[in-house]
Amino acid sequence: MPNEEDQMSFDIWCDLLERELKLALEDLAKVRKAEKAQARNTCHMLRAALANARHYLSEIQDSLKN
Repeated sequence: MPNEEDQMSFDIWCDLLERELKLALEDLAKVRKAEKAQARNTCHMLRAALANARHYLSEIQDSLKN
């Protein structure tokens, strides 16, 4: 059974993942509306948000192994 500290860490990782996925969705909407030059910059932001989300998901998976 997870202790309170483990549960807090899990909840924090989930919150961080949720935030990054929301940012990625917002960036995707911007890419769709943007001109090509501006879309390129937004794609970089989208890629960063997805990379962060991937990291947070990895942390969640690791916490579930324990």
